[in-house]
Amino acid sequence: MTTEQVLFHLLRYVICGTPLPEGDFSFDPVALYRLSGRHDVAHLVADALSKNYLMPEDERVSSAFEKAQMTAVYREVLLTTATQRIREALCHARIPFVPLKGAIIRSFYPEPWMRTSCDIDVLIHEDDLDKAAQALTEIGFSTDGKRDYHDVSFYDGDVHLELHFSIQENMEQIDRLLADVWDYSERFDDMEYRETPEYYLFHHIAHMCYHFVAGGCGIKPFLDLWILRKNGYCMEENVFPLLQKCGLIPFYSAVNDLTDVWLEGKEHTELTKQMEMYVLSGGVYGNSENGNAAGAVRRKGRFRYLWSMAFPPYQSMCVFYPSLRKHRFRLPFCYIHRFFSKLFGRDRKRARSRWKAARDQDPNKIQSTEALFQAIGLN
Repeated sequence: MTTEQVLFHLLRYVICGTPLPEGDFSFDPVALYRLSGRHDVAHLVADALSKNYLMPEDERVSSAFEKAQMTAVYREVLLTTATQRIREALCHARIPFVPLKGAIIRSFYPEPWMRTSCDIDVLIHEDDLDKAAQALTEIGFSTDGKRDYHDVSFYDGDVHLELHFSIQENMEQIDRLLADVWDYSERFDDMEYRETPEYYLFHHIAHMCYHFVAGGCGIKPFLDLWILRKNGYCMEENVFPLLQKCGLIPFYSAVNDLTDVWLEGKEHTELTKQMEMYVLSGGVYGNSENGNAAGAVRRKGRFRYLWSMAFPPYQSMCVFYPSLRKHRFRLPFCYIHRFFSKLFGRDRKRARSRWKAARDQDPNKIQSTEALFQAIGLN
């Protein structure tokens, strides 16, 4: 068995309750740890190995697996406690909010610690940002106040909170519907709102799409999707109109097909094989090779992609220079500042490395990525 096949047998055991295949179940423990670690599922693999008495004899590898599992349990307790504090602070300040992503899906896993998260995501209205910042600082959070294109970061020890005022992804195909998140949210309790089930599923697919076209989305979103489907979280026909509006039906279908291969043991098709290669090679957030190829496809050619790296579009520049939102006439001066800062600033080595990697990418990789995107409706 390949390392990839072993990984998915172990994930099926943990997530789906499917027994491991009988007979020889040998594997390369180092390769398995590296692959599962790249996709932030080493804690799940550790659980399956432990329960089946398959922990590697190599103490270094077994210790690494055990540490991943203990860290996941610790993080779950930490984030659950912090989430409750945040919920109470926002309710006390009378600020409507929507918990996002892992805060919702975690409860559907066999054990909450199995769904790891690196941060807490909460959505509020943009007009409530200052009031929310005050409420959060009063309970111990700190922030530098810098706005990303859709959130402001807060920290309290090892806890990272992304306080969103938007869930848009700077991606026109899906932003037209992501902008309406409050129209698809219902009051859950006091000041807490929840996305409707069909919108939550749409948002999940849209977020997968965003990461997929940026270089990869990792394994975890596929696990989330299978769990939502098997728990009957929403009627599938209810989410189709939302996906249709954003042209995501082919992507949703392909993602479901690959999910069924990984978690239900169905046979691969040529398309699922291509998707698997792209996703597994990228890790949790993709890699530079996938990202550069995807960028060239999105920009309709390598030269246009290089041009966009040097001169990003207006919406992207607003992320780097927030004042542009009110003073667009400053855009040419911001381009000049960015150009010289990349050429001579502290980040110059990394910027030059990224430019060289984008310039020298394999044309065959671009071609295969373009064919994949076309097949799943993301071109």
